[in-house]
Amino acid sequence: MAKVPLMVTLDGEWGLAMRIPDAPRFPKNIALGAIQDVKLLEEYGHEVARECKLTGIQVDFAPDLDVNSNPKNPVIGYRSFGEDPKRVAALGAAFCKGMEAEGVMAVGKHFPGHGDTSVDSHKALPTVDHSKQTLEEVDFLPFEEAAKAGMSGIMVGHLKVPALDKSGTPSSLSKIITTDILQNQLGFKGLIFTDALAMKGAVNANENNCVSAFRAGADIMLSSAAPVKDIQAMVDAIKSGKISQQEVDRRCRKLLIYKYKLGLVTPEVIKKEGLAGKLNSPETKALLMRLAKASITVLRNNGDVLPLSDLDKRTVAVINLGASAANEFASTCGKYTEVNKVGVTTAADVAKAVAAAKKAEVVIVGVFKNDAVTRDAFAQLRKSSACFVPVFFVNPFKMSAFGTLDTLPVLVAAYDDTNEIYSAAAQAIFGGIDVNGRFPVNIAGVGRLGDGVDLKKKD
Repeated sequence: MAKVPLMVTLDGEWGLAMRIPDAPRFPKNIALGAIQDVKLLEEYGHEVARECKLTGIQVDFAPDLDVNSNPKNPVIGYRSFGEDPKRVAALGAAFCKGMEAEGVMAVGKHFPGHGDTSVDSHKALPTVDHSKQTLEEVDFLPFEEAAKAGMSGIMVGHLKVPALDKSGTPSSLSKIITTDILQNQLGFKGLIFTDALAMKGAVNANENNCVSAFRAGADIMLSSAAPVKDIQAMVDAIKSGKISQQEVDRRCRKLLIYKYKLGLVTPEVIKKEGLAGKLNSPETKALLMRLAKASITVLRNNGDVLPLSDLDKRTVAVINLGASAANEFASTCGKYTEVNKVGVTTAADVAKAVAAAKKAEVVIVGVFKNDAVTRDAFAQLRKSSACFVPVFFVNPFKMSAFGTLDTLPVLVAAYDDTNEIYSAAAQAIFGGIDVNGRFPVNIAGVGRLGDGVDLKKKD
């Protein structure tokens, strides 16, 4: 109906599947942060953009460019590429380069950096206590590098950053941060989005927060709490002279330029016939597998236990904690040797798992959940006298809940719970693939940033 086609946006940090069922599910950023081949991230960007265009989406609110240096961060965590600002910058820039090359806008978030917080900005206003130097050397770096690679959108978060704005104004509503620093100091000329203005971190007691965000320098105010009321507040601000008509016209012109760049010239009808097949193409599935294989990280391999050998002489049990016995991980292990598969989903299953471990010479333990049953089962199984091979398919920040893991002779981090990662982790254990992932964060008792052991594929 619109004479000028609408800009359709997606909050899709791990692809369309974050919001659309049955679309390809890519690994979360924490898994991608373990990948050493940056070109893979560029391919990933190309693919996400291809899928966006197939579904009529022009803008993706990705990647998350926060440098997650706080293990207690309740809202970023696995959404970040990790703790090393240079790695976050390189991976994020590669993804943006791929996206933008296909004509889809990448929007990095959450400027000036949400990585070192212990408060969720959906619920309250977090404070970032970094010095200006740290902000410039750590938090700003990924945004600057991604912008150089072609990223044309940035989302400003709801953060109190005293080193930048002493008033305590949320960054999304701060002219100092949004205009003086992001646009003038850093020279960013692309579209500026706010994070959702209905979030608790975006409260302004003295003024409508949409009016505040516009005056701060945002081009697009996302997810206002009360759209009818907020539109009227903007109209009233223009009538009163608080916002000039000339500034409204300038921002509208800027938005129209980007719509033109994104191909929004004439309305387009998306063809739904055969869409699922086009999204889940053989090439897409191959890329998912390559990303999975490149992310697997062997944190420790004392005594060169991996890849497993002499399988014809050893009994093997695969025990899935928090998953059924018949998932892709156990099934792939079963392609290399005969295995006794056990699933642990209730407290009653723990004894069965312990009994299976006692009968095996090699105990492979897949950890798929962080709950009381899983933690109890893991604590008992790690006492096994057999060759113990634990593989964690959970957010690495949750791994410390399983006790001190850096004393284990063998430890594998797989980070996420896709079928491709399940398969890749099993292949890594048995020597079916090369392994060169590196741990993207520091977690006490688990691993240090950059930890990882290379494994060569068996001939």
